[in-house]
Amino acid sequence: MIRKARREDFDFFYSIKCEDDNLYWCGYRERPVRENLLAFWNKYIPNDKESTPDAIDEKGDDCPCGGMREIYIVEEENHAVGYLYIDYSEDAQAELSIGISNAESGNGYGTKAVKEAAAYLHTVKLSAAAYIREDNDKSQALFKRAGLVRTDEYREMMLPCGENHKLVKLYRWKSEYRP
Repeated sequence: MIRKARREDFDFFYSIKCEDDNLYWCGYRERPVRENLLAFWNKYIPNDKESTPDAIDEKGDDCPCGGMREIYIVEEENHAVGYLYIDYSEDAQAELSIGISNAESGNGYGTKAVKEAAAYLHTVKLSAAAYIREDNDKSQALFKRAGLVRTDEYREMMLPCGENHKLVKLYRWKSEYRP
């Protein structure tokens, strides 16, 4: 279901990042500049295919921490349906972000992917967290189905809205690592 992203996945990743829903929920007005997104992609995706395992390491031998991001492709029957970020920090948690293609949304792929990522994080003794916009009912339902719970903690984010800006809250959702 989840595998490490490879360089050749960029066109798929770019297409999702350009979808209207993804732009809206991420707070962007315009589609990303392809060259800028490619530079971002190349920063996180190794050039050597052999150094990039196809799936999350189920054994959890290594505990990746320290401000690192990993990008995964969400697949169903070898067909890419979305992407998932895992951002590691120093505090025994990792933050998840997910985007599912509009064409594949509503089929349960996001829930499966978040469950798989949270299970992996627990094997490396980390809890999963996500910050979800207060008005994003669809993502809130996804993370709830995946076993995360909403907390009262939030971040504020300023969104561009025409000539004005809109302040929104992003509530923290979390899973608890239990040894």
